[in-house]
Amino acid sequence: MESKTVKYENFTEMFLKDDDAVINRMAILAAKIAYFNFEWRYVTLVLFTTIQTAAISSFVTNYNKTVALNTGQFKLHYRRHIQQFVIFSDDFSDICNILNMLVTSKYNSNGKIIIICAQDKCDEDQVFKTLMKSVMINVIYLKPSIVYREEPSVYWYRIVRPGKCFSSKPERLDVNINCENNACFKNLFPEKLSNFYGCSLFIATFQQPPFMYLANDTKKISGKDGNLAKLIADVLNASLVIRVPKEHEWGQYKNKNWTGCLGEIFKTRVHFAMCNAPLTSNLYGNFQVSYPYYYMEVVWTAKVPPLVPSWQKILQPFNLPLKFTILSLFLGIILLNMLGKTKIFNNIRRVCNITPPKRNSLFYAWLLFLGLPLEKFSSRKHFKIIILAWIWFSFVIRCAYQVTLVTSLKSITYNYNLRYDSDILKYPFGGMSSIRDYFIEDKDFYENWTSVDMQKAYKLLDEIMEEKTDFVLALNKDTILHHAAEHIGSKRIQVIDNCIVKSPIVLYFRKHSPMTDPIAKIMNAALECGFIQYSYQTNWKRQEHLLNSHYAYNLQPLTLDNFSGCFSLLIIGYGISILYFALEVICHKIDKTNQRIDLLVDQE
Repeated sequence: MESKTVKYENFTEMFLKDDDAVINRMAILAAKIAYFNFEWRYVTLVLFTTIQTAAISSFVTNYNKTVALNTGQFKLHYRRHIQQFVIFSDDFSDICNILNMLVTSKYNSNGKIIIICAQDKCDEDQVFKTLMKSVMINVIYLKPSIVYREEPSVYWYRIVRPGKCFSSKPERLDVNINCENNACFKNLFPEKLSNFYGCSLFIATFQQPPFMYLANDTKKISGKDGNLAKLIADVLNASLVIRVPKEHEWGQYKNKNWTGCLGEIFKTRVHFAMCNAPLTSNLYGNFQVSYPYYYMEVVWTAKVPPLVPSWQKILQPFNLPLKFTILSLFLGIILLNMLGKTKIFNNIRRVCNITPPKRNSLFYAWLLFLGLPLEKFSSRKHFKIIILAWIWFSFVIRCAYQVTLVTSLKSITYNYNLRYDSDILKYPFGGMSSIRDYFIEDKDFYENWTSVDMQKAYKLLDEIMEEKTDFVLALNKDTILHHAAEHIGSKRIQVIDNCIVKSPIVLYFRKHSPMTDPIAKIMNAALECGFIQYSYQTNWKRQEHLLNSHYAYNLQPLTLDNFSGCFSLLIIGYGISILYFALEVICHKIDKTNQRIDLLVDQE
């Protein structure tokens, strides 16, 4: 008998060949399922515990896409990018070990999984109960058929079914290798959480105006995020259940555990959290986030700074360049007036036949600037042009000044004392611990930060508005403005312009949560139709109206304090006049005394 020589193209192909017909048929079936349902751009991870050469060889040959073979508990360094898996096992214990390894190694358990068991004793009920506990819902299970061993049995399950919110009951799939046009292999991983059939959708949140409002008794929600949460529940046909963490805050990592809303996710008590926590690298690394649906501005807030003294408001209509220009003009007039008394200017005046002014030119310029009439007007054209230009300039400046002066006197102007970050370091400061992460590279802020929870933040806001504390608080700008709007503009608070961070607003899920895909579709639709933007902008317009209503409809009359600057100038002018008058009287008496002495001396 002649021996037949088989030629292999490479060593791996020779190593994987085998003749087991049953498992080979299941491998081919699994390859076709993967071919029509997996995404070819991702690497497919093939896991096995024993050397099942026929099965692995058949799968790799028929799938013909990029795969990574993995045996035992070996972890790939790029495991986070793997979205689809094929598991070859001999019994139920192998399946449990591999599934546990996927979870503990932080593989994407929400990916598409095909499980092949070589023994017909692998109970599908036990397999799907294990999958349900790990919340792996995108799974297709193959095992040899007990009746027709050559034809594999193919199963899947739906974790939410009509009348049963948690189900692990396997359902048989009608999949045949020889089906027409491979139609039976397509769309075998549909979205299974797009309909909750009235089951509970658990959300972790807390009272956080203006984003979330909770009724005390019924826990009915409203507000910007409340409307979005109700929309998600309605589209998913779910019964919305609100869970408020005992800490009433976003949450932080403390004592090797997470607290607040993030702790509810971490402990798998809720499907997702809606808490408007600023997104940091720590949160992004430990939780899965939705598509950003809006943004928040985290800013500094402090008590209202001291008011600008009323006497300073007289020059407030003029900005610094205009003040400098007017002052320079008058200084120029003073300089010309001084030059007019020199011998050089007197010689020029004689040559040009210019009559010397009877009064000081500065006095004339000031009269014209105030709009007072002159006794005489020069007959020379060049002097007329100069005087008329000065009259026109003075008229424009004076009219503009008079128009804005009343508004300037009545306006509330603050002497801002927190213009730069270095100014904040002079006061006690702090905020939520998650905001502190943004200052990790700034030791002055990071090491001196005072962490406060959400309840204490609201108390600090009240104390800041009542000017009882110098604390500078870092908080969401919308929360600050809403808190101020509750007083209908009767109380004020300082919001520093320099923004700490403009963070996207997202929903938080546990890592590899199956809820991310169905909710992402709802969020995208809500964004595209403008539902979220309309909700946020409508709320902001209402807050702005409340903030301005107190000062818009309660106009205050002018008081004596508004004119304190005017009276100060008047008193200073009278004081200077009296001083000059007293000096003139004294000098006159001294002159008379000197004249008498000189007369007596002459007579002697």
